[in-house]
Amino acid sequence: MKKFLKILLIVLLVILIILIAAPVLFKKQIFNKAREIANTSVNARIDFADLRLSLIRNFPNLSVSLKGVSVANLAPFEGDTLVSFDEFRATVDLISVIKMDNIKIKGILLNNPRINALVLKDGTANWDIAKETGEEEVGPVDTTVTGKLGMTVALKKFEIRNAGLLYNDRSQDMAASMEGFNFILTGNLGEDFTSIKINSTAAKVNFVMGGIRYVTDALLNIMLDVDADLANSVFTLGENSIGINDLALKFGGVVKMPDKEAIDVDMTFETTKTDFRSLLSMVPAIYMKDFTGLRVAGALALSGIVKGTLRGEQTPSADVKLAVENASFSYPDLPKKADNININIQAHYDGVNNDNTTVDVNRFHVDLGGNPVDLTMHLITPMSDPQVNAKLATHVDFQSLTDVLPLDSVNLTGVLDADVSMMGRMSSIETEKYDEFQADGKVNLTGFRFNSPDVPAPVTISRTSMIFSPQFVELKEFDAQMGRSDISMQGKLENFIPYIFKNETIKGSLNLASNLLDINEFIPEEGTEEDTTAEDTTAMTVVVIPRNIHFMINSNLKKVKYDKLDIDNIVGMIEIVDGKAILSKLGMNLLDGSMVMSGEYNTQDTASPMVDFHFDMQHIDIPSAFETFNTVQKLAPVAKNASGNVSVGLDFTSFLASDMQPVMNSVVGRGRLQSNNVVLKSSNVLSKIGDIIKSDKFKALSMKDLDVKFEIRNGRIFIKPFEVNIGGNKLTISGDQGIDKTMNYNIAMSIPRALLGSGAGSALDGLTSLAGSQGLNLGTGGNIDMGFLVSGMFGDPKVSPVFGSGGKSLKEQVTEQVKQQVKQQVKENLDAQKEKLMKDAEAEAQRVRDEAKKAGDELVRLAGKEGDQRIKDAGINPLKKKAAEEYKKQLVKQAQSKSDKLQKEADLKAEDILKKAREKADNL
Repeated sequence: MKKFLKILLIVLLVILIILIAAPVLFKKQIFNKAREIANTSVNARIDFADLRLSLIRNFPNLSVSLKGVSVANLAPFEGDTLVSFDEFRATVDLISVIKMDNIKIKGILLNNPRINALVLKDGTANWDIAKETGEEEVGPVDTTVTGKLGMTVALKKFEIRNAGLLYNDRSQDMAASMEGFNFILTGNLGEDFTSIKINSTAAKVNFVMGGIRYVTDALLNIMLDVDADLANSVFTLGENSIGINDLALKFGGVVKMPDKEAIDVDMTFETTKTDFRSLLSMVPAIYMKDFTGLRVAGALALSGIVKGTLRGEQTPSADVKLAVENASFSYPDLPKKADNININIQAHYDGVNNDNTTVDVNRFHVDLGGNPVDLTMHLITPMSDPQVNAKLATHVDFQSLTDVLPLDSVNLTGVLDADVSMMGRMSSIETEKYDEFQADGKVNLTGFRFNSPDVPAPVTISRTSMIFSPQFVELKEFDAQMGRSDISMQGKLENFIPYIFKNETIKGSLNLASNLLDINEFIPEEGTEEDTTAEDTTAMTVVVIPRNIHFMINSNLKKVKYDKLDIDNIVGMIEIVDGKAILSKLGMNLLDGSMVMSGEYNTQDTASPMVDFHFDMQHIDIPSAFETFNTVQKLAPVAKNASGNVSVGLDFTSFLASDMQPVMNSVVGRGRLQSNNVVLKSSNVLSKIGDIIKSDKFKALSMKDLDVKFEIRNGRIFIKPFEVNIGGNKLTISGDQGIDKTMNYNIAMSIPRALLGSGAGSALDGLTSLAGSQGLNLGTGGNIDMGFLVSGMFGDPKVSPVFGSGGKSLKEQVTEQVKQQVKQQVKENLDAQKEKLMKDAEAEAQRVRDEAKKAGDELVRLAGKEGDQRIKDAGINPLKKKAAEEYKKQLVKQAQSKSDKLQKEADLKAEDILKKAREKADNL
């Protein structure tokens, strides 16, 4: 017996050692194989810091943990982290692992996950990382297991701890986030019938759509109790509730999935609380400010039904009712309250025929400390021909609102009177039958003043008045003061009703005037003078121009202050249309000179906006331009030491970065710079030329009658040959320089020997020696013809002399000059022919590319438009909207594929055009 017990103890000890040691012994092989398989399965980089296997933690089950898991995206989301976990743990049935025939996963834990979901404008999602079949073959994997290896999800527990979720859908202009998200699911998903319980909370929930913040730092609570018939896909909802802040809804019913294409829903819901406080918690400004101390009265009833089938474009129908009776709320420290709150809203959504949807705001009334607000609205046939009957009436003394709401540190005064009504069908507006559509009323605001620590300067509106009619909204007057700035506007808006109800284009004409517009008052200061560098502007983000706005703005601005720039007398026309701002001969005075600009700022591609402008600048002060614009500092650093004024004609095209600065390598331009006189105090290049010829005449130079033609491309400025007279000596300069601070210049000059002055002997000896090293003889003529090759960097230029005539006799020089002139003329003619040939070819190639891009862009635009219409037709139903969004994504993806194909074909054709032109030029 003792021997048996001894053997048993030894066996148990061996088993225990194996249980502890096996994961350690084979950890490296398992770790490497797991990483290899993971990375060959997706279009992303998957990594984890550690892999742990344990038979102790959940014995007799196997525990598998991945520590420090991260999934990093590839292009077009390069550098973004899609998912990260502190720990991913799975509990697996040990026997199923040993048998290797049907591995059963019993539990999953995600600890501290961070998820960053992003959808681009074209519908591309960063979580779509699964490789398509055949995209990449995984190499052979060594295995001794025969038969079919399967996996069964036999979950009894699924848990998420302290998750952070971020969802940003740029295609829908929508963003949502959750912080402190916890989720626990329990049940037995391995059985045909089971009871599933879900308990979930989130500390902060935010939701923004279309620039409007609907939910701010809301508290989320979800409790679900579901009897699941997994064999027949029937789910019966028991005691279930979902709560946001203090508003909780209980719901029940049945959800069935009779086939893969359909979901049948029959559910009801209603509030668990019947007091008005729960609804009030949905107002962020109230919930986040002394909510627990509010005195609240009044009854609340919120209920609804969701019933029908989700199949294709068909969605379940829904009915929702909201009623608030005789409600009020007040803050203990304030003298007045909001009372007589009565709300009656009913909405019916028809998931089969969306046009049967109706919205009825039968009553919405509130008295805010004696300020009444009344609203009614009825909407029918929203899809085919929206018919609306709405009325808004209110009188608000803003100063009295401070007696109702805790507006700490806020100064608010003024009186608002509004009485607006509209009734009729949209078709009446579209067919210009304005007599069939009633829209009238007015909105007046007088003596308005708003001041708060959250705004950089007080805002005062002395008076504004708007008059409504079926044809237009007329802004009769608008006079405002913002800090030191003043603005006055008058104009009309047309098509505003289709803009509100059908998202069509709103049109308008506006006269904008100001005596002073100090934009610096509204730009937040960042850093100090010591830690910031000179920039054109304070860091900005792209200003996106909506596609459904068409405004004509006639501006007359006496003075505008922007960063370091003072601009006077801005007069001209600005057209806002189709995502672009088009400037037509917009004139202004700045930098001690004047400028007229025309062109456009285009945000149709919000990820890569562009500008295309023509500038006509007259008598611009050079030092002021250098101090103001970092573009001048990058492209012409020599201007730092220059004085005088210049006139510039410039055609300028560039893409813009996210901070609204030009993408320098994308800049394309050409222009002409002229000046009567420019003084250059010092120049590294000219100083080195002076050192070579031992003359101090190049230390401070006055250049008269300057006339320079230039081009900008590929991040470089190309200067065409121009002449300048310095100290009685004519110099011919040409070459190029880049934003990388490199330069390549040729400077040709004829130096009188008298220029060498009293040091002629030593200077001439040096030049004679340099010429001799090039196999030339300077001779004894009156002038020394030579040139200089300039290379290197702006701060450290390299200057090399090159000699011209070689000291030949005057006759020989003249003869040689004539020959050279003839050769040069022939060469110039030939070069001109080649240049024209290549220029024409480049223009034709670009035309081919542009037409292909235009056609491709139109394909994508039409696809997006069709997708947007499908989404719009989906209305407010989230399920149908999601299906429409997927339809748009696939449609745009197909159109983009066709567009890319067109562009590739155009590139090949363009290259062929250029190749033939080069061959023809080489044969000239």
